[in-house]
Amino acid sequence: MLLPKMHRIRQKVDPPVVADVAAAVTSEIRKLNFAGRLKPGARVAVTGGSRGVANIATILKATCESMKALGAKPFIVPAMGSHGGATAAKPSSSGSARIVSVAVRHRSSTASRGNG
Repeated sequence: MLLPKMHRIRQKVDPPVVADVAAAVTSEIRKLNFAGRLKPGARVAVTGGSRGVANIATILKATCESMKALGAKPFIVPAMGSHGGATAAKPSSSGSARIVSVAVRHRSSTASRGNG
């Protein structure tokens, strides 16, 4: 079988630069207009996938802080599947799983104090 002539091509795309990630997250969440739709004390799941996401810890923190400012009770759940080892029961040593693990431990400690 004869194959057509091929050439290797590389494409480099410069990612957008966000000077203040937390402020950008807060601004985008504000645009969603959750204020009229969230009941005070509503539990809100924030997914914690991180494959290829820069500044994931800052993004998750700003998201949770924005939800708290609206009166919600946010909590982080693993969203990267078993390939990242991010099961709530058995986190791996990957960065994404560590973030989820810390969130789960924090949630456990606040729940035992009656805050969760």
